Amino acid sequence: MPGTIGGDGEMGGSLKSAKELFGKIAVMAHGYASLLANNALEYDEDACSKNLCDVFNSAVKEL
Repeated sequence: MPGTIGGDGEMGGSLKSAKELFGKIAVMAHGYASLLANNALEYDEDACSKNLCDVFNSAVKEL
């Protein structure tokens, strides 16, 4: 399926893989959004970016 990512990081993975990847990233992003919206976390762009990239890279490796 075009536009999805497979286990090797190349395009062409399954829809299930794409949903799993998106789900992991969405949970992390929603967590940050919730904490920031409730002033429970001080915004640090570098830390947020690094953590989101780490989650993405880990999730891609699991596929």
